[in-house]
Amino acid sequence: MSRQTMLMVLGLLAVGVAQAAVLPEEAATRLETEAEAFVQTKGYTSVNVDTLADKKYYSTALFPGLKSNGMFAPDASLDPVTKAVLQLDSRENILPRVRYRISYNMGYLPGMPEAWQSYVEVTRFNLGPAVRADLQASIPPEHLGSAASFGVGPHVSWRFVMAPRMGMLSDIVSASRKVLTNAQATALDCLGVPCLSLEDPTGPGSTWHGVATPSLGEPAFSAHHQGLERPARVAQELLTLAAPEGLEATPYRPETPRMVFVVSMNVSGQEEAVHGLLHNIDVMDDAIASVWTQRFQISGAPGDFSQMFIDRKR
Repeated sequence: MSRQTMLMVLGLLAVGVAQAAVLPEEAATRLETEAEAFVQTKGYTSVNVDTLADKKYYSTALFPGLKSNGMFAPDASLDPVTKAVLQLDSRENILPRVRYRISYNMGYLPGMPEAWQSYVEVTRFNLGPAVRADLQASIPPEHLGSAASFGVGPHVSWRFVMAPRMGMLSDIVSASRKVLTNAQATALDCLGVPCLSLEDPTGPGSTWHGVATPSLGEPAFSAHHQGLERPARVAQELLTLAAPEGLEATPYRPETPRMVFVVSMNVSGQEEAVHGLLHNIDVMDDAIASVWTQRFQISGAPGDFSQMFIDRKR
């Protein structure tokens, strides 16, 4: 990636791995400071990034072609959002009814577009207890599944800082983890609905337009389960649709994420389904203020994609 270009081109994922620029010591120090500030906040506990490359993550269950990848890591070309979700899923117990809220930022140091890194927060909410409590009003106890069958586990949040280096498009620079109380989880917003709500967020009340399925090759990771795309794949598809030509880097603004994703698995309704919603908040367009991208899928059927464009107020 040249020093002049200011695009993190998603198309590079198919043809090669970005190489890290050699940065002046001052710039490297500032990036490290930004990374530490992002992960060491709000009750998060730092995680040794060396432990994130263990067999829990690099497993044939997560990467089926692991043993045939040769000299390249199976996640060498993964974008930061997809990798963050996969990392969380490899560290925490798999739960059947969950909601993910993902905030994504990518920015460079002022005056140094080559000095950039990505900041991802991914929070997974366990909706199993809420779904079971809701069903208790209509299903006799003897026909209601056990608490374990709906999923037992905490609400957890991870923060990652990633950068193109070491032969990886998204090498983890820093990481941290936090367990949320039920009260903390209840207070959080997931694109217009409470994060523990059994309703999926729908975005603003404007017109949705159907769009084609994004052109992505077969994923290197395990992307399908029981007729549905896994949350990591849903996030990857949403990101590709929202930024088909890449993300234009801007100076880093810690309090303003570029994108917010909400992905819900088996939360709303009786059918097994996955719903994803992405709000691209920072669109570099004179006429468009933001873009919403949505994906919905029921088990055994292909995903349905749509988008909504919010005009910029003049």
